[in-house]
Amino acid sequence: MYACLFGSEDSKKAGFVALPGKITTPLAALERNVPKSGWVNGRSLPSLADLCLYDLVNSPFPGLKALK
Repeated sequence: MYACLFGSEDSKKAGFVALPGKITTPLAALERNVPKSGWVNGRSLPSLADLCLYDLVNSPFPGLKALK
């Protein structure tokens, strides 16, 4: 994801083009381990894993939503 933000304009464009291929496999692995509802650890409060997943998607730098 950092390749989309740093470097020359050409390298950033290349990073955006390559992003779906690089992120699909790791996200699929994470998705298999995340419950359909509730927190990752199954408790009543979020864990560090929940916060990391939230940050991966929602962080303005370099979250997936910010990269579109």
